[in-house]
Amino acid sequence: MFLGSVFVPSLDGVAAQDPIEFAPPHSGHPVDVDSDSLYEIFAVNVSLNVTEPGWYAVTGFLFTPDTYLTSGVWLTRFALFEVGTSVAVLNFSSFYIRAYGLDGTFIVNLQLSAQNGTKYANMNWTLGNYNGASFDYSLPATINGALGDSGLNTDSDSKFEYLVISVQVQINVEGFYGLTAWIPALTVDSTGYSRVTANLTAGLHTMDVRFRGDMFVNAAIDGPYLVEIGLSDGSFNPYLGFFDARSHTTQSYAYTDFEASAGASFVSHSDESLDINDDGAQEYISVHVNLYVDVPGIYNISGRLSVIVGFIETVWERTNLGAGNQTVTLLFPGDVIKASKWNDSYLIFLNISDADGELLSSPVFFTEYYTWVVFAKPPVAAVVASQSGGNDDEGFLLNASVSVVEAMYYEVRWDFDSDGVWDTGWSAIAEILYAFPGAGDYLVTVEVKDIRGLTNKTSLMVHVPSGGLVATEIPWGLVAVGVVAVAAVAVFLAWPLESLVVIFLALLLPLYSRLSKEAILDNYKRGVIHGLILAHPGISFTEMKEALSISSGSLVYHLSILQEKGEVLCRKSGTTMRYYLDGSPAAQMVRLGMTDFQLEIVKHILAAGEITKKDLRAAVKSSRQMLHYNLKKLMTDGMVVSSLSGGHRMYRIAAGVKSELSHAMESREPQGDTLLQDSTTPLFEG
Repeated sequence: MFLGSVFVPSLDGVAAQDPIEFAPPHSGHPVDVDSDSLYEIFAVNVSLNVTEPGWYAVTGFLFTPDTYLTSGVWLTRFALFEVGTSVAVLNFSSFYIRAYGLDGTFIVNLQLSAQNGTKYANMNWTLGNYNGASFDYSLPATINGALGDSGLNTDSDSKFEYLVISVQVQINVEGFYGLTAWIPALTVDSTGYSRVTANLTAGLHTMDVRFRGDMFVNAAIDGPYLVEIGLSDGSFNPYLGFFDARSHTTQSYAYTDFEASAGASFVSHSDESLDINDDGAQEYISVHVNLYVDVPGIYNISGRLSVIVGFIETVWERTNLGAGNQTVTLLFPGDVIKASKWNDSYLIFLNISDADGELLSSPVFFTEYYTWVVFAKPPVAAVVASQSGGNDDEGFLLNASVSVVEAMYYEVRWDFDSDGVWDTGWSAIAEILYAFPGAGDYLVTVEVKDIRGLTNKTSLMVHVPSGGLVATEIPWGLVAVGVVAVAAVAVFLAWPLESLVVIFLALLLPLYSRLSKEAILDNYKRGVIHGLILAHPGISFTEMKEALSISSGSLVYHLSILQEKGEVLCRKSGTTMRYYLDGSPAAQMVRLGMTDFQLEIVKHILAAGEITKKDLRAAVKSSRQMLHYNLKKLMTDGMVVSSLSGGHRMYRIAAGVKSELSHAMESREPQGDTLLQDSTTPLFEG
């Protein structure tokens, strides 16, 4: 237990803002639900400020100074929060307040976390002084004890389609309640479970739980049957547990008294993401539910998309199905998946019921692995231009803005005269200062690209007044007119599992002078840089800067010339750009455009010929998510293909690139001892 908030530090020492934060003051008050002068609930209103939409958990631990070391009442509310201010209400049950002996100063320890467990904030809030004896010690609901069972025949024959367990419940506080029943003798593969929910007013009620006849037929077990029954809140919240439980032994039944319930049964499922408008972003997770229908008719199929700590979305389909094998598709919208910030498989709780709502089957299964970022909308480019400082010789500041909902990594490139030839390469710098060659109107085009490779471009007409300077060739060693160094920009990337800060330095473009290769290397500093890369292929920008004691601007300037003239190539390794000389064996690997980790994957596939994902994961020693993302990227790029063989999915190098990759691997030279070691974690770990 501690006071204060937990922050994620940024590299510049300033605390980074969490996507959800406490916005006190908070408040709390007891509630007398049934007007009997005793409180049944203690409601705590937690004030929040949300800057990024998503699913978050608000957890409260209610305690007093005398009990916080030994006991208290836990309660978690998991919900989708939109941007803005919000209030999460935690209703603590009076039964547990009395059971744990809370009396005196009520304090609540509040915690905020993401659905993947990342903790954002933790604080204590004093609510006031309360008398524990003023809270009702009775449970909000109990099982009355009157239990019964009967066979239910829904057609004209003599067989039962259902075994019905009738349970009387005493409701003390109006609310949403659930009844779970299971027959231990039938619980192979969880087939012996059934449950029902209902909104109930205060008073005595009967809740019926039905077991399908095919459970008994398939098990071939005669009764009487022992039935375990539990009463809980209607969401079956594990934090609250059961309010009450009973055991019941049924009458004697023979399994031949039952028959398979007429209806539909679950066979299998498959799922995929859908891009319905071909914009590169996925709009849905499509779950295909395969059923076998005994009797044609109307059926209800509902699926609850879930993650580890709660439900995200429920989709329901009511449809008329014919006899035999049928498929029903449930579409889960991408916007709620995107808001969840969840990178993993999703859990689907499926309910299949008949036209009257009688539950026929309730299987549970996992989807394929998905990353939330693929459900984000594509980037939309915009550009604005302003004359820097009001002086012609300072050029025009061009600023590319990108419309994306999430804090996604993106790059930009420029075509200053819209002639179809890009004047700059891709850069994470959104601004560039450019001096046009003379007065006139120039159509400037900018293109943006996000982490998925989705692009968008737009153009802007820039009017340059008379008196603007014309770019000319001047000796190297002086700064050419129209070439301006752009400052380093820090881009903050917020992913579901971690936060990264990556610093990119802009490459100085365009270059107006036409120099020969010899003239490029004649410059002393460029010659030294060239020699350093030759001696240390794969060296990073930071390592070069420290080794040469050169300023960032000067190093960026000279590297841009070497890259523009094809002397130097660079490749991203983790979050670091590494540099190589063109023509070297290492440069062949650079042109393949793969990360170090992807090269490691290729190496093992080449060595094995073909390999399963399980064996590949053991060979590269990575997480399942990281391997899945990078393997999928290699398949998208046409490097790797897969096929089913003997019930296993096998991965191998694509025939068209196998010889090229083999040659590149054989000629790959050691990268030497670099001055600094960087992480080999990919920029985006799936």
